[in-house]
Amino acid sequence: MPQFRSDRRASNDYGLLVAAATLYNNSSVGLVQQQLSEHGIRSTISGPELSGPGIARKVLVFPEDHHRAFRVLCNENEDL
Repeated sequence: MPQFRSDRRASNDYGLLVAAATLYNNSSVGLVQQQLSEHGIRSTISGPELSGPGIARKVLVFPEDHHRAFRVLCNENEDL
């Protein structure tokens, strides 16, 4: 299951987008994007194409969706 955390940074770090989750493998990134999409939240990914230990990829959302995205991810993954 994915490990993620909220990562509110200054909005200029990712243009108009903010990080909703930080993940360390591609399958987790895909799962998180799917969970967000099922709740009508659009997302994209920032970070290197390669994944592995210590290599972070961020799932980015629009600022107005950040709180809802974080709630969705916490509710969908509360058993972690």
